[in-house]
Amino acid sequence: MKRVSSILSLLNLAIIVVLSGGILSGCKTKPPMIAKPVQTTWIIEAPLETLWKSSIEALVEKGAQIKILDKATSLIVVEEFFDSTAFSQYIAEPYGFYGGKAEINILFTQQKENTTQVNIKPALFGIGRSAFPIKVTSNGKLERDYYLLISGSIPKEKTYPWLEEVEPKKEKK
Repeated sequence: MKRVSSILSLLNLAIIVVLSGGILSGCKTKPPMIAKPVQTTWIIEAPLETLWKSSIEALVEKGAQIKILDKATSLIVVEEFFDSTAFSQYIAEPYGFYGGKAEINILFTQQKENTTQVNIKPALFGIGRSAFPIKVTSNGKLERDYYLLISGSIPKEKTYPWLEEVEPKKEKK
């Protein structure tokens, strides 16, 4: 009888261990999953030359630190530093960084006569307690912010309808 009760005790202990292991493993936090892939490529209705010039002007006006400006390959590389609040809005991970750095690669490719493809790909590095920056995943907001900056900088044609010639009204006889 004693032997049966000791076997039952071991069996109960094994069940408790298995169940508690299953419960505890469900409490682990997983890295965030981005609902859809981050958009990094846009098509803009503007010639490459116009978009190139207006993008540089917009980046300079923003105060961006341009590291590389290569017209031959149509590449601009911008470096930007963020405090913890600003950096946290651009990353997918929920880590608490003291700040961060982004190296944003912007590549322009002429598609058609008046159409240019723009690729915006950042490399984000979080600065925390570690002596080394930690590479983190973008949530897509930084790419979109730069796209809006670039697409909003294209000069628009100025039209003044009141200056257009209007046919004089003919008088009725």
